[in-house]
Amino acid sequence: MYLTPEAIFDTLRAVASMASGTEIIFQYLLPDALLDDEYRQIRKLMMNATAARAEALLTFFEPADLAEQVRKLGFAEIWDFGPKEANIRYFANRTDGLRLSADHYMGARVGARSN
Repeated sequence: MYLTPEAIFDTLRAVASMASGTEIIFQYLLPDALLDDEYRQIRKLMMNATAARAEALLTFFEPADLAEQVRKLGFAEIWDFGPKEANIRYFANRTDGLRLSADHYMGARVGARSN
């Protein structure tokens, strides 16, 4: 989120060129159009705070588009872990109402290359 798309995809290309079985997992942010009003307001506050520290949020991805771009780099396996999955797995039995609303993580594994 703090890198340009070019830097992100340069890094992913470098990882995709590594040995079969190599994995990368990274966090990414959704574009505002995919957020509800409440989280858009939270994001605005977060962006102001990070910009004040010279850590501007630069890049946002739609999950299916990002997965397709990552697949085109040559990764054999790709998975996305978003708030729905996290809330089921980690927050289902909480009594305080704490939930994730927009955090996304993507993982990708380098597969065997054909010669």
